[in-house]
Amino acid sequence: MKLDVMTDFNTKKSRQPWVRGNISGFFTSLLTGKFNTGFVKHTALFGADYMRSDQRITSAFFGPPGTPSTNVYDLVHAPDFGAISDYSTAKTSWPWFGIYGQDQIELPYHVHLLAGLRYDTADNNSSVKSGINALERVYPSTTNDKISPRGGILWQPLPELSLYGSYTENFGASQGNFNATPLNPQTAEQWEVGSKTELFDGKLSATLAYYNLKKQNLRMQDSIGTVRAIGEAETRGLEFDLTGQILPGWQVIGAYSYMPYAKTLIDTPSAGTMGKRLHNTPENSGSLWTTYDFQDEALRGLKIGAGVQAIGTRYIGYTETMKTAGYATLNLMASQMWKVGSSRVTAQLNADNLLDKTYLGGIYSYGTALYGAPRTFIGSIKIEY
Repeated sequence: MKLDVMTDFNTKKSRQPWVRGNISGFFTSLLTGKFNTGFVKHTALFGADYMRSDQRITSAFFGPPGTPSTNVYDLVHAPDFGAISDYSTAKTSWPWFGIYGQDQIELPYHVHLLAGLRYDTADNNSSVKSGINALERVYPSTTNDKISPRGGILWQPLPELSLYGSYTENFGASQGNFNATPLNPQTAEQWEVGSKTELFDGKLSATLAYYNLKKQNLRMQDSIGTVRAIGEAETRGLEFDLTGQILPGWQVIGAYSYMPYAKTLIDTPSAGTMGKRLHNTPENSGSLWTTYDFQDEALRGLKIGAGVQAIGTRYIGYTETMKTAGYATLNLMASQMWKVGSSRVTAQLNADNLLDKTYLGGIYSYGTALYGAPRTFIGSIKIEY
């Protein structure tokens, strides 16, 4: 029997224009062991993790009264935002603990089984203060827990071909309050079947999968700022991924997603959302990237690449009243790697949305849409010791 132990601890602090402070920490520890029971081979895994996120957000509301209504096809810009009319500060902390175990079983005839359980318990503590002299409103704390099973089967009839099926349940902590009542935690169940093939000594690999995903208690927000939970929503579709080496140094990576079904199944009848397509769920989306690492000795370490990302039409809001046009963006990259002693230094430049395409990126449940990033250049330097 062989045992391996791994422990990791990570903390992160981020600052964004609308966030005063966001501090998160993550701790994980796991134990793996390999053993045999007769002709059956086992790879067992047991682990635990703890995550805590503390967030403070200040939002300001401003604008002249009577600002004309607008939409994505008939933009009207107010000449002056006016003075700040109100603001609020919200504080939230999410401590989250989980333990899990699973066994990966290898049977004769290239059959593999996977079975596991995970237990999660999560708290939600939040408060909000609106205006200068307002009292802080502390919402009731919540504690939610759940046992989530997972399982799968994989069969490899040929060295180049694998067929698989899996079932997974998921759990998400409560986020938000409705009329001072905490929302129920989000849960999910997903079935997936697919196949994976590798050809030409692993130089070409492709995966095709069909999935069916159901989520309960999806967090939604309407146009007047009320947060609530949708009873159940379902998505299903196909995903295809392709990775290949055309020539030495020349790589191609492609992905395509087809989601013909993405609807609200259970919700408040008066909301008018049941049977309607979910917001921000394009029926078609995909990407194609190609990179080339120069093989000549004089250009050794130089890498260039180009890629296209495309998103189809999506509904704004979740009542099928308005669609936004699809879009495609062109992205480029170039990097140079040098060896400095025993270290490697890599300088990289990325050009995103090179053609400066104007498009709507984030689509929110209550009908608000944000423009995507314009032409952007990002440079980075990485040192590996």
